[in-house]
Amino acid sequence: MKDWAEYWVVLSTFYVTQWAIDFVLCWLPFYYVAKLGFLLALWHPSTRVAQSLYQKVLSPLAITYEADIDRLHADFRTKTAGAYARDFGGQLQRF
Repeated sequence: MKDWAEYWVVLSTFYVTQWAIDFVLCWLPFYYVAKLGFLLALWHPSTRVAQSLYQKVLSPLAITYEADIDRLHADFRTKTAGAYARDFGGQLQRF
């Protein structure tokens, strides 16, 4: 299960940054073939490309910004909890 979670994190990071990568590299010959090969290697379990990228790049980056991420998450929960109570609090009391 951990391998698939790492795969989805790496794939979503790739999709978020894909517009910039395509803009810079689309003029290279066989770029789209190489991109397809990368996505296949990312997907195939025997290559372990997704796990390597997650452990060597994304995990250290997330650890660097862990305190900021936790603070933003706490702020988001506080704001959404207030909005949820304001908008749906009265409706839940009927049940």
